[in-house]
Amino acid sequence: MMLMGFGVQLEHDHLVMKATKDNFPLKKHNLLQAMLAINDMFFLSSPHIMSLFYEEVIKWMDEANVRYSTRIKLPGKSGYDNMFDFVIPKSRVKPERLVQLANNPTTEKIKSLMFKWFDTKEARGNEVTSYVILNNEESQVAQPAIDALLSYDATPILWTKRKEFTNELAA
Repeated sequence: MMLMGFGVQLEHDHLVMKATKDNFPLKKHNLLQAMLAINDMFFLSSPHIMSLFYEEVIKWMDEANVRYSTRIKLPGKSGYDNMFDFVIPKSRVKPERLVQLANNPTTEKIKSLMFKWFDTKEARGNEVTSYVILNNEESQVAQPAIDALLSYDATPILWTKRKEFTNELAA
């Protein structure tokens, strides 16, 4: 399901994406995004984890009555499509919210998220905010990762402190 969202097929243990000369940069971008998403799944394969982090977040959002759509592609200023794990629609009191998950918030993952956020924000205008839910159950999230998110006006949400953000996301 994750691969299909990026337009990638799995054929004989290979990731495959068809591209033309004209759409090669966009297809390459989507293939790399799919590879990053799959990489995140490998960090979740520990036998101690009963379900994927993504599924845990869905369960929490459902219990908190957060309205959302999953795995939505939004065009960025660059012309590339950027996939977000969740989009929470605008309400009377809150702007549209883009939510991305970071199960293993490495420097490269944070850089990738910041590009997606900044690229999409430029295209959608100022009536959009960003949240990154950081999985800190198995390991501590480095302060530089949190600082980087804050410097680009993205709100970091530590998974262990998610209840502090329930009302903000459900509004």
